[in-house]
Amino acid sequence: VDLGLARLRLFRVFFLQSLQQQTSQQFVVIIRTDPGLHPTLKYNLLQLLDEFDLPTTLVMTSNETPSSQYSDVLTFPGTVWYGDLEQVRNYFRAFQTNSPSSFSLDR
Repeated sequence: VDLGLARLRLFRVFFLQSLQQQTSQQFVVIIRTDPGLHPTLKYNLLQLLDEFDLPTTLVMTSNETPSSQYSDVLTFPGTVWYGDLEQVRNYFRAFQTNSPSSFSLDR
């Protein structure tokens, strides 16, 4: 859990703060995590996302390696912990050239 919390601090400082400062907020953030992520890490991750309130953010759980970010979102078989999957799907359908950012968090 300690390593996961340290990674969340790095995620906050380097990733979320950077995205929040982007002049264009026309992007999608997809965070893929293990469905068995420790509850403390899950809680802290979701709290960070609420705090930063990025425009289109999705937290997906799956242990499968996607063939591509785009196809994974359109056919996602896992659970969504945060965000609106249908909104992200619609975004990708409308803007198929946009490339999502992603961040992996271990248990």
